[in-house]
Amino acid sequence: MEMQKSLWLVLVDTSGSMEGGFHSKGPGTGRIRTGGWKTKIEAAKDLLAATVRGLRTPDVAVVEFNHVSRLLFHAPSRESSKYEYLIDELSAGGGTDLAGALVHLQETISHGHFRDLSFYAEVQILVISDGLTDARQAEIAANQLIADLLPSRVNIRVLLVDQTPDGDETAYSVATNDDVEYAQSYEATQEAARTSAAEALSFNLSNAGVHQRALYREQSEILGRPAITTIGFVGSSRDRTNAAMLRSQIVPVLEAIERIQAAASSDGISTDIEVFAISKSSDFKASVSGIAKAVEVIDERFTPWKREHAQYMAQLEREEKELEVRKLRAKAMQAERNVISLAAEQRYRELEIEREKINVERQELENELLRLKLERAKVDRNLVSIAQEITYKLCANLDLPEDEFESRQIRVKEALDILSSSKYLLEHVVEEDVSD
Repeated sequence: MEMQKSLWLVLVDTSGSMEGGFHSKGPGTGRIRTGGWKTKIEAAKDLLAATVRGLRTPDVAVVEFNHVSRLLFHAPSRESSKYEYLIDELSAGGGTDLAGALVHLQETISHGHFRDLSFYAEVQILVISDGLTDARQAEIAANQLIADLLPSRVNIRVLLVDQTPDGDETAYSVATNDDVEYAQSYEATQEAARTSAAEALSFNLSNAGVHQRALYREQSEILGRPAITTIGFVGSSRDRTNAAMLRSQIVPVLEAIERIQAAASSDGISTDIEVFAISKSSDFKASVSGIAKAVEVIDERFTPWKREHAQYMAQLEREEKELEVRKLRAKAMQAERNVISLAAEQRYRELEIEREKINVERQELENELLRLKLERAKVDRNLVSIAQEITYKLCANLDLPEDEFESRQIRVKEALDILSSSKYLLEHVVEEDVSD
């Protein structure tokens, strides 16, 4: 290969940000180099070594920079392989001052570290960096460097490691003629492709569920079957959907809705409920026929109450669990004191004092438990009132004896107890008709 009379100056970024991995999906267009790099500093060292090995020029110099700059080595390109151990020893740390590195480069040239610039046909400057620095200051320094090197022909290239918006701004502010190339880990690119494909599939599956439910609704209308209602289990997105979850969380809720719907039937027992579809894109959804009245009254009266009292109910549950733990500890302490009492009569008086403390604490616990029971009773009275309202609404058109009405009200109350203890909040999902 013919020797080119070019002065090659390479600035390599070893700041702390280069220690991290690749995060971008890679540039949509433009020149790109890929490799199996785990970190940006690994990529920078690999790209620097490959660049230096490939040059055929009288002089090449490498400047390392983070918040400070230093000349790593300067040699004819044919001898640059002697200095590859210095490249291998580079590590990331500190801030990023590309502007300072460009000023350092100009000072190095002006102090006579290289031949007279008239010897070279051109000066090629390559910046290997992630570009996470002050773009405006870097642009000013680059323009000043080009002006100081006139009348020499100067070209500044940027090899951007891991494309980001901030990095792009810096790269195109510094590079002459938009001479920017990208370096991206193909593992990160492949991972981004897999994530994008998974998101697309998730979107298609979600739309498929909506379309399926729309077809079921249309079928029900044609066959004269009860309307299909879709209910969402708010808060279920974090739960793994498996047989255990369906059995312990979803089925009891559906059974409770069935009991409430039964209160509107002529005999107070029969229902015509059928589950047509279940799906999960974010929260779990179920499309069920024959529950329209139950869902209507739940959505109107119960769900707002549960949403309002959710935090309060959770606090009560936490306090009850804490009390149970304290009771177990008190019981264990009592057992320990009994054993000690049998083994050491001389500590009798001390144990009596400890017993008294335990009795006082037990009394405090009993008082606290009584308070929680009273609070629970208030909640239960609220549910009784809601159950009565729902039963009145469901049975408004039914001429029921008083004892039958009370029987249905009890069953509705039992169903509300199940819905209240469920960790999910039910809401009526209104979906657009996609049958067209």
